[in-house]
Amino acid sequence: RALKLRLAYENHPETTGEAMLAKIGPGDEDVLGLAYDTGWAVTNGFNAVAALPALLPRLFHLHAKDVKPRRTGAPTGYQLIDMGHETCTLGDGVSSIEQVIRQAVAGGFTGPIGVEHEPEHYDPAAECKESLARVRTWLA
Repeated sequence: RALKLRLAYENHPETTGEAMLAKIGPGDEDVLGLAYDTGWAVTNGFNAVAALPALLPRLFHLHAKDVKPRRTGAPTGYQLIDMGHETCTLGDGVSSIEQVIRQAVAGGFTGPIGVEHEPEHYDPAAECKESLARVRTWLA
């Protein structure tokens, strides 16, 4: 507090919003919160939209990420893709990311929204620019 820092826990292995909240526990709400990674939420089997209302009071950062549906069949040789975490342009996947962003803002979220896209086999720069343009449209 003396340094005016806030820390945000980012979800990866958690399978529910409740599990995310349990990681940070009650108290210290002014300095300890969440960085909500929507891509990992969906990869780990929970609904990114449905989890949001419970997370909003502790949400410091919305880590906007969209993922494609989990592939079936033979492994691709790419670790994240093979574990069901194949990222894509925001709005092109199964994370309901537009709804998450709109609901967060409607619920009073005023913190930063980061765009993340981490394909293992190509440069996502153009898709990140498109994602940012979409977020700006959704927030307009």
